[in-house]
Amino acid sequence: MKSAGGFSTGKIRPFSGPVGGITNKLKTVNKMEIPQLGFATYCLKPAVAEEAVSFALQCGYRHFDCASVYGNQYEVGKALRKGAKSYGRENIFISSKLWATDQHPDHVEGACRDTLRELGLDYLDLYYIHWPSCWRRRASSPVDLFPVTAEGLPDVDETVTLLDTYKAVCGLIDKGLIRGIGLCHCDLAQVQSVVGQVPGDAHHPAVCQLELHPALPTPPVVEYLSEEGILPAALCPLRELGTTPFVTNDVIAGLSRLTGYSTERLVLNWNLDNVRITLAGSPQKEHIKQNAKAALFTMEDSVRAILKLYHEKGGVAHRPSICPSGFPRKGECIF
Repeated sequence: MKSAGGFSTGKIRPFSGPVGGITNKLKTVNKMEIPQLGFATYCLKPAVAEEAVSFALQCGYRHFDCASVYGNQYEVGKALRKGAKSYGRENIFISSKLWATDQHPDHVEGACRDTLRELGLDYLDLYYIHWPSCWRRRASSPVDLFPVTAEGLPDVDETVTLLDTYKAVCGLIDKGLIRGIGLCHCDLAQVQSVVGQVPGDAHHPAVCQLELHPALPTPPVVEYLSEEGILPAALCPLRELGTTPFVTNDVIAGLSRLTGYSTERLVLNWNLDNVRITLAGSPQKEHIKQNAKAALFTMEDSVRAILKLYHEKGGVAHRPSICPSGFPRKGECIF
């Protein structure tokens, strides 16, 4: 029998048994229920965003991940509001993100209200702090979203800590603007710096988004997230950040050929199988439909074992945090 990337496989059946499907939900420490498979909107240009989100709703998605810096919230919001009329706002989980230039405590509430205005919503289910450092806001019009120093590095406002921003976001819960708080791109020390610093389960981090896929060794922060009841969320699960999709990866592409299932289906199922929120998006209807099917079945043990071995071997070298020492792939990627 052929092998995937050198691993002997025998006869492979890739998936078995229906599980919760696209409606499967994970509970947060503050009693929220989040659909495990979410639709990411970072890849949607404004011209196609409304149609793509509307189709995702038709395919069963009930979790949508947005951000002000994506530049498409107005169009995304139009589709979500229509969806809320059909399916009920309470049945659609909507998150957005606070961009780095808005992370000074003085700017947090205004930025959140701007996002709510763009999306046309009364509240967000979850509001992420998009980066673990505050970037200095320049007096320019429009606001420079990627301010740099003379050395070409992000212009970080060292007077503002992640905890300062976090406390300001907690205030949005108290005002009814958001229902939970999330973190993005944080390492272990950064998550530890906010956990337990603001009393009450409602103010506990609910989710932390980071790069998670079979080709990357699991960052140390993931175990800590589990210990603290914080759900890990896999952003960009279909490719390594800033690189080509897994269709070009020898091991995963080989496994795809052996099983007859797409690389996208395999790597999405890997994160779902590991009980993580998984965020995947596309402007193409066929991709949206196929990704939605990924949640329908759990993995067979043989496929799980191959991906586990590959993952533990470390498909790519572990990368240090990409923030704040550099822009997200020099502006190529703003997850």
